[in-house]
Amino acid sequence: MSVRRLYNASLMGALALLVHLCMVDLAICSSNFTDQLALLSFKSSIKNDPNNVLSNWTKETNFCGWAGVLCSRHRQRVTSLHLRNMGLGGNISPHVGNLSFLQLLDLRNNSFFGHLTDEIGHLRHLKTLYLFHNMLEGNIPLGLHHCQRLEVISLEGNKFSGRIPKELNTLPSLRILALGQNELVGTIPPSFGNISSLEEFGLNANHIYGNVPTGLAQLPNLKIINLVFNYLTGPIPPTIFNKSSTAEIDLTSNAFSGNLPTNNGLFLPNLEVLLLDHNQLTRNIPSSLSNSFKLTANSSCQLVYWTNTKTFRQSKTPRTCIYLKIN
Repeated sequence: MSVRRLYNASLMGALALLVHLCMVDLAICSSNFTDQLALLSFKSSIKNDPNNVLSNWTKETNFCGWAGVLCSRHRQRVTSLHLRNMGLGGNISPHVGNLSFLQLLDLRNNSFFGHLTDEIGHLRHLKTLYLFHNMLEGNIPLGLHHCQRLEVISLEGNKFSGRIPKELNTLPSLRILALGQNELVGTIPPSFGNISSLEEFGLNANHIYGNVPTGLAQLPNLKIINLVFNYLTGPIPPTIFNKSSTAEIDLTSNAFSGNLPTNNGLFLPNLEVLLLDHNQLTRNIPSSLSNSFKLTANSSCQLVYWTNTKTFRQSKTPRTCIYLKIN
């Protein structure tokens, strides 16, 4: 190959590399601009910012330095939006769904209202969603099941209504599903028995009726189940009392009926809290139930006997283990 041809080949290679780098830079700039626009749209939907938290959210400053915003180190993409306890009020802009690298959305303990739109389902990297204690209403968006990396969904203390999306059972890493203190209706989807990763399930203070699905009670990693103040009926699935992982069971104020499992059906070595009062359960309490609690000679647990009229405390230690005695 002549020197001239070698020179031309080298020049073409250098130009190709330059074009590639320019295209990469352009793509990064374009993506970063999308994040900036999404955040500015979020700000424009805020109607009340009493502490001027968003005062530095301006086009003249780098959005990675804005209050509550955390970006990835190299690509400068928004990975966290953390604005809890800020007194913010307004709608959650659907353009938040354009923050395509967002992993944490924490807006808890504010005054956000209106609907949570299906655009939330565009956040394919989202792992943690904290929206509890706001005033959000309408249906829980079906699009959430597209966020396949979700580990925590915490929506309690809002005004969400309608049925619980059965599609949430497709989330392979979901550990915490907290939907309490809303206005949800209907039954617990039987498909929730497929969420094998689930550790905490809260559905307290809604309008849920029907039976507790057997599959839900059998989930191997379930530690906490809170279904207090609903309209659930039928027998309590016996498998809920036969899992070593269980630490807390609160089924207070429903319409459960029937018997508790026999002594042979009880295996709760890590149980710390059991609340079953204000149901329609029969009086027979298996003698081994108290032995199921996580109590040792040096235990700091407090064993509490609940009746329909009073509470009797055996000790004054800080940790609480609760046992129902039906009158």
